[in-house]
Amino acid sequence: MYSTIRPGYRRIVRSSPVHCLPLEPGSAGAARRYVAAFLGGARHGALARGGALEEDTLLVVSELVTNAVRHGAGPIWLCLRHVTQSDGREALHLLVGDHGPGCDLDALPTGPSTDATSGRGLGIVDALASAWGSTRARNHHVMWASLRIVPSASAAPPPPRPAAPARALLATTG
Repeated sequence: MYSTIRPGYRRIVRSSPVHCLPLEPGSAGAARRYVAAFLGGARHGALARGGALEEDTLLVVSELVTNAVRHGAGPIWLCLRHVTQSDGREALHLLVGDHGPGCDLDALPTGPSTDATSGRGLGIVDALASAWGSTRARNHHVMWASLRIVPSASAAPPPPRPAAPARALLATTG
């Protein structure tokens, strides 16, 4: 969902250093590798590599960096933050900036024509991110996206096993 206000957060659980990328087509791939390394640094929990969150994050960062390459001015920079939001939920915030003026998102067409080979990027971001938007400052433009972290079943501790007498009772009644 597009928003003019970035979601607030209570605390930063983990943050990446700002990563600079050149204004060239290969930067989207470099950004994906950087995100994969960041997610690979999460040893456990829903933020750990693999699954839908990683796939969605890689696609969103690829779209945002590609837009910066096509429409912005270099260099491009990228930062990721695993945060606890003000509502208590965890999220992954992506920030992609460049030194271009940005664009008026309200003036963009509602979608590409059916035979267009490009123009679907922000629609993809809108479908995958819980919130996203754009911020302009004097000398730069920042696109941001927030992806909610949904705890996976594998991240939860295993349920407690019944004590030995209970296991024996279950075995005889089953």
